[in-house]
Amino acid sequence: MKLKNGHVEEPFFILQFFDEAARVRIHEILTKETALHYSSNTMSENYVFKEFSQTKILAWKSGGVFMKEEQAYKNIKNMIVQGRFTMQESISINELAAQMNMSRTPVHKALAQLEREGYITITPQVGVFVRRPDQKEIFDRLQLCLAIDVFLAEQAARSVSEFQLEELKEVLERMENPSLAADKYEALNVQFHTVICKAANNDFAFRSNKINWDYLNYVNISEELFQGGNREQSQAEHRMIYYALKDRDTKLTELLVRKHLMRVAQFITEKYKQVNV
Repeated sequence: MKLKNGHVEEPFFILQFFDEAARVRIHEILTKETALHYSSNTMSENYVFKEFSQTKILAWKSGGVFMKEEQAYKNIKNMIVQGRFTMQESISINELAAQMNMSRTPVHKALAQLEREGYITITPQVGVFVRRPDQKEIFDRLQLCLAIDVFLAEQAARSVSEFQLEELKEVLERMENPSLAADKYEALNVQFHTVICKAANNDFAFRSNKINWDYLNYVNISEELFQGGNREQSQAEHRMIYYALKDRDTKLTELLVRKHLMRVAQFITEKYKQVNV
């Protein structure tokens, strides 16, 4: 595979074999003055990446160390989100490794990633603990999410496809079912905003913001946001956003999404304050 202007030329044919998180990391390596050496076109062989800037080798087989790290990350994150650990409980690395049938190395790397994302605190010689952020951190994350989502929505108004508009319409119709449970509505709400963000065609901004929204959804324990009058207002705002996107009106889309998310941000901030009183 050739290098051109410091970047690996397409096609990145092996990326199709990996999940999204793995593709992101592989892509970063490939586009950082990196050469790809591969022993075969089959997934049964080793793929070896040599990064010239650091002269490091990253190698694995399908299901090897790299993929185990991703598996450990997903499993531990799910345990945290599902409330498997209390705030006072020290998370045992040995027990996690045994439960997932892997060595401590991928577990350590997964925990380091979760610490960077704010889910846990790692204190040397003390232990690993689930953390609960303070109100300022929640506010800061919300402000960042709002800014990026507004930017992506404005871009989406320029580039949204007819297929994506149809998907948004179908999601809206499903959300308007009055008997829909709050958790089902929440899932559709995430899908609605995800379609818009992806329509902007800015994968870096989308991935960066998804990390924060995942975390905010984790700490937001209230379902009131998607019940009663709040749900009715949410439906009305979503419908207006949809029509603004359909009309390719960038300014109106930006305004509607900003007002919609500011209301959500205020609600989450107030609820989080009450929970922590």
